[in-house]
Amino acid sequence: SVIPVSHPGLDQKAAWLQIRRSRPDFVLLWGWGVMNSTALKEAQSTGFPRSQMVGVWPSGSDSDVKEVE
Repeated sequence: SVIPVSHPGLDQKAAWLQIRRSRPDFVLLWGWGVMNSTALKEAQSTGFPRSQMVGVWPSGSDSDVKEVE
C-alpha cells in the first residue's frame, strides 16, 4: 500500500504508526531532503528496522541522512 507524506515531510508520525500496524516486509522511500532523515528517525522511534528500508537514489544522499544515528 502507499502511504503518502506531504513535502517537506517533517510530520511523519501518523504515517509511521500506520506502517508499524501494517507490518510490511520492506518500506520504499521515494523522497529527498529532510524527508529522508525524518523517515529514518520516525522508523527508529517506532521500532521499524533500517535494514528493511529501501530508497530511490535521492533517498540515500549522504548530506540528507548524515545527521541520523
